[in-house]
Amino acid sequence: MLTLEVPAADGNGAGQVLRFSWGTIDCYGTFDSGTVTLYQSPDEGTTWIAMVDEFGSALAFSSNGSANFHRAPGVQIRATVSGSSESTDVTCEVRRGWAATRDREF
Repeated sequence: MLTLEVPAADGNGAGQVLRFSWGTIDCYGTFDSGTVTLYQSPDEGTTWIAMVDEFGSALAFSSNGSANFHRAPGVQIRATVSGSSESTDVTCEVRRGWAATRDREF
């Protein structure tokens, strides 16, 4: 399991290396009107791109939730908080998952 650093107010958490490709992210806690959005960096933290789940929806949470995703191992991921009132207390845990639950052609 990988626990992401989630800022207590608007800002960016530290990037952490994802060591597996399929995973599930669980974000829970006190959002205080804030939104936690997950980003990935393919180039060791120079460029950050918003992450999406297997259906193309943004990995963004404004309340307790979870989502599945697929990424190439080795990218960095981080959590960003926006729109908060400076008392956000959210935990985001990333767990290794199994392949998507539906058949897909690539």
